[in-house]
Amino acid sequence: MPPSLLLLSTAVLAWMCAGTLARLLPKLCAEANLCLLAWITGHLAGGALLFGLALHTWTSAPIQLKPGLLLGLLTMTLPPALTFALVDRALRADTQRQVAQWQRDGLTGLLTRRALMERAGTLRRSADGSGIAVILLDLDHFKCINDRHLHSGGDRVLVHAARQLQAGLRLTDLVARIGGEEFCILLPGASSAQALELAERLTTEARAQRVRMADGSEQRYTFSAGCAESAAMPDDDAAWAGLLERADRALYAAKRSGRDRVVPWSTELACTQASAGEHSSSLPTPNSAPPHATGSALPSVFA
Repeated sequence: MPPSLLLLSTAVLAWMCAGTLARLLPKLCAEANLCLLAWITGHLAGGALLFGLALHTWTSAPIQLKPGLLLGLLTMTLPPALTFALVDRALRADTQRQVAQWQRDGLTGLLTRRALMERAGTLRRSADGSGIAVILLDLDHFKCINDRHLHSGGDRVLVHAARQLQAGLRLTDLVARIGGEEFCILLPGASSAQALELAERLTTEARAQRVRMADGSEQRYTFSAGCAESAAMPDDDAAWAGLLERADRALYAAKRSGRDRVVPWSTELACTQASAGEHSSSLPTPNSAPPHATGSALPSVFA
């Protein structure tokens, strides 16, 4: 087989016969626009082909007729500018994937707890003097759904519920999955009355939902919800934690009073719970890790 050469853009296929590397002809270099290719030399030593290129990067693979019989070498080269562009593109894509992993819940596509805390900090820094309301929602009897339809069935319900919540919000509202079956909605500029109205609408809509399961059956679900509001945007971690605590206490009251309902936070509710010695909130503050989390605590919301 005579020596031959295949040129594809800046790709080089060099054939070697009897241990001699075929030399690139100037004419072929010009036709292939390989002006960046300064030289190619090589020799066979100890069964290894030593190959040199003046381009920025190159990678190669041996061409063998059979084990031990080396015919040639396929080498791919790239000019520096293109190499840097490809590396930069790959790094950007990898960074975007990593950001998406912690910003979005892998199952529902909603914001994660950490991403919600980050957005809360942004809201505080851009506050225009208006307040904010919070709604906490928890799927009722979710363990029963998991027991009946296994975790794959529970996942179907979670995804469906997440879509229902998203569909009922304004563009400025934020919704996150902050626990197994618990969701949090931030309503910038909303009053307690507006938050209560929205929570009532969302729980009413949930009662009408039907989730098609793998066995063909339909699964219903309901929400318990608690809501609270702050007349001014919380300006530090303590204020933010207090707002979440009030919404969590209201959610606890909704669960205790029969589920599938909305309870707004009030001072009367706080007094009732305090006198009864009820409710030790499991909702972590912005600087603490959730009970099911591992690793370091979450960063400060308002750092």
